[in-house]
Amino acid sequence: MSDETYTQDNRAARITTPLGKDKLLLRSVRGVERLGGLFEYEARLLSTDVDIDYKQILGKEITITIESPMKDGGTRHINGIVRSFGQTGSAATLAKYTAIIVPKLWLTTRTVDCRIFQKKTAKDILSEIIKNDAGITDYKDSASSSGSAERAYCVQYRESDFAFASRLMEEEGIYYYFEHADGSHTMVLCDAPASHSAAPDAASIPFHGRTGANDEQAFHSWGMRHDVNTGAYVLADYNYTTPGTVLRSNAVESRGHPEDAHEVFDYPGMFAVADDGERLAKIRLGSLQARHTTYSGLTTALTLATGTKFTLIDHPNSAYNAEYLVIENELAVENPPYSEDETGRDFAFKSRVTAIPASQQYRPPQATPVPDLRGPHSAVVTGAEDDEIHTDKYGCVKVRFHWDRDDEKKGEDSTVYLRAAQMWTGKNWGTLFIPRVGQEVIVEFLDGHPDRPVITGCLYNEENLPPYALPDHKTRSTIKTQTTPEGGKYNEIRFEDKKDEEQLLIHAAKDHEIIIANDRVEQVGNESHLAVQGDTLELYNKDHHLTVAGNQHITIGVGAQDQEGDANIGDGSGEGEKAQEGGGQFVTIKGPSVVEITGKSSRTVKDDAGEKFEKNYATSVTEQRYVKAKEIILEGTENITLKVGGTSIAINADGVKIKTGGEIFLDAGKDITVKSGANIAQTATQNITAEATSSLEMKGTAGVKIESSANLDAKAGANLALEGTAQAIMKGNAKLGLEGGAMAELKASGILTIQGALVNIN
Repeated sequence: MSDETYTQDNRAARITTPLGKDKLLLRSVRGVERLGGLFEYEARLLSTDVDIDYKQILGKEITITIESPMKDGGTRHINGIVRSFGQTGSAATLAKYTAIIVPKLWLTTRTVDCRIFQKKTAKDILSEIIKNDAGITDYKDSASSSGSAERAYCVQYRESDFAFASRLMEEEGIYYYFEHADGSHTMVLCDAPASHSAAPDAASIPFHGRTGANDEQAFHSWGMRHDVNTGAYVLADYNYTTPGTVLRSNAVESRGHPEDAHEVFDYPGMFAVADDGERLAKIRLGSLQARHTTYSGLTTALTLATGTKFTLIDHPNSAYNAEYLVIENELAVENPPYSEDETGRDFAFKSRVTAIPASQQYRPPQATPVPDLRGPHSAVVTGAEDDEIHTDKYGCVKVRFHWDRDDEKKGEDSTVYLRAAQMWTGKNWGTLFIPRVGQEVIVEFLDGHPDRPVITGCLYNEENLPPYALPDHKTRSTIKTQTTPEGGKYNEIRFEDKKDEEQLLIHAAKDHEIIIANDRVEQVGNESHLAVQGDTLELYNKDHHLTVAGNQHITIGVGAQDQEGDANIGDGSGEGEKAQEGGGQFVTIKGPSVVEITGKSSRTVKDDAGEKFEKNYATSVTEQRYVKAKEIILEGTENITLKVGGTSIAINADGVKIKTGGEIFLDAGKDITVKSGANIAQTATQNITAEATSSLEMKGTAGVKIESSANLDAKAGANLALEGTAQAIMKGNAKLGLEGGAMAELKASGILTIQGALVNIN
C-alpha cells in the first residue's frame, strides 16, 4: 500500500476508534433507528493497513461524528459498539473494511437465561438486566408510571436477556430510544409524549418542497399515511383467589373511518384485578393503533434523530404544520473519495424521517413472543427450613426448577406458591394430597405461559423410591403416607392384585375413625378376626341384632392365652361347645363382669335354660320379683332359708324350721293335713285353740292324751263326747270340768273312770 498519509481532518464525517487517529477512515455510513428497537449502522471504512487485528476493535466502542453542511445545522453523533468487523477488499492504495455498529444493549441478545423474578416491578427487572447484567451505565428512566406494578412472579425461560426485556416493555407499554453523544450513547425509557425533547438545532423545520435555499435545514417532501386498525381490544382472565369474579376488560378507540370497529379478544390477559385489565387493554390497543396515522419526509435537518420532537412549519397544507415525534429515522452519509482510484462525489447525506403527532401516545408493537411452555417440567418441592409440608390455605406448595440457577433463592424463597392439581375438588370436599418438601413433581403451565405454573403430578426417583420394591411387588397398588415431622410411621390403603393372594389392606399409624351417616353393610365370605389391644366401646342408640348361623365364642379376660374363665354362658343344650343344630353362644369372662341397664330389660329363651355358679350368687331387687312356672324347684345341698325381717323358714337336712316374732297363719280353702312320721308337738306359752265349725276330731291309734298343767276345758255348744274303745281317761290334778249346755255324756264300752281330788258332776 501507499505510504501516503490520509486524514479525516476537515471532513464533515469522521470516525473515532480504539485503533487511533485516522487508522480507519470513514467512507460512508448508513443505518436506521426506530423507537423501541436496536439501531444498526453499517460503516464503510478505509485503511492503509491491510491486516488490522479485529480483536482491537470488535466489541469496542466507536463514534462517528457528522457535521451538518446546512446553516445552523449542528452536529450529530453516532455512538455504539462494533458488532461485526471485516475486510471487504482493497483499492490500489487503501484496504476496504466494513463495521456494523449497534448499541451496547445489543449484547443482551447474546445471553440466554432461565430465571425467576419475584415481587418486583417490570422497571426493577429491566434495571437489573440492563444495568447489572449488561453493564449499561448510560441508562435513563423517563417513563412516568408504566411498569410500576409489582409482579408476584415473572419468569425468563430460555430467552435472551434482550427478548425478555423487550417482552416486559411491550407488555407494560414502555419503549426506548438512544441519545448519542461523542464517546457514549444513553438508553432512555419512555411511556408518554412528555418523555421526549425537541431536536437540538432543529426545533422548527420549514417545508420547502423542491425550492428554497440549498444551505438551509428543511423538508423537501412530506406525506401522510392512514391504516385500518382494530377499534377495540378485550382481555379476559381468571383469578383462583376470586373465582366468582368475571375478569373482563376492554378498551375502545374509534378512528372515524370505515371498518374501524373490529375487535381483538385475547386470553389470558395476565391480570388479576379489573383495574389492571383496563390498563393492559389500553396498552394493547395503543400498540395496534400507534401507527394508525404516520407522516414521513426527506429532510436536510441532520439532527432530527429518533426520539426527538420538531415542529413543521410553512407547509401549504396548514393541517401538516404541527409538532411531531420522530419514531424512525433512516440516515445515509457519504464522504468524498480519499484516493484517485476511488469514484464518488462530494459530501452528501440523506435523512428520511417517519413521525407521528407529538400529542399521540406511542406504544411499542407486541412483537416479542412469550415462550410457549407446553410440555411438562420436573421440579423439587421446597419449603421453610425444618418444614416437611410447606403450604398455604389452597394446598399450594413451592418448588425449585432444575433450570433455576439462583442458589440464593432456596427453600421457601424458591418460587411463589404453585397450585397442585388434585383428583377431585369441590367446596370443602374432594381429594387432597399436598406434595411434600423433597418430592419431585411435574409442573405444567396454564396456556403455556411461564408465569402460570401448576403442579400436575409426582414422580419417583432414586432418592424417593416407591413404597415397595419393584418389580417384585408389581401387583401392588397403594396410597401410603408418611407421618410428619420426622416420619417413622405411616397410614396406608393397599391393594394386592396377585392371583389367589388378593388383599385390601388399611393401616392406621394411630387412630382409625369411621363415620357413617346412614346404613353400614359388611359381608365377609369367610372368617373375620378383630384384635383390640385396649378397651372397646360400642354404643347402639336403637336395637342391636346379632345373628350367628353357627356357634359364637366370646372370651373376655386379662390373659389372652388363658383358657380358664369365671363364667360360662351356653345355649342351654347341655353339650358345651357341641351345640345343637342352629348353633350356640359361648361367653367366657376371665374376670369380673358388671352389667348395668338403666332401662327395662327382658330375656326370652325358647328352650331349656340353665345357670351354674361355682361360688356365691346374690340377687337384689329393690321392689318386687315375680317368678312364674309350671313347677318351681329350689334345691340347696345344705340349707334353704326364706327370710323377711325377723321371720324365716329354714330348710335343711334335719328338717324345716319356721321362726317368727309375730303370727303364723295357715288359711286353706280345703283340708290342711299335717303328717309326721314321729311326734307332732304343739307348745304355746299361752293358749292353743283348736276350733272347727263342724266337728273337731282327735284320734290316736294308741291313745290321745290331752293334758294341762292348769285348767283343761272341753266345751261344746251341743254335744261333747269323749269315747274310748278301751278306756277314756279324764284327769285333772286340780280340777276337771265337763260341761254341756244341753247334755254331757260320758260313755265307755268298758270301764269309765273319773278321777280327781275333787270330782264334781252336776
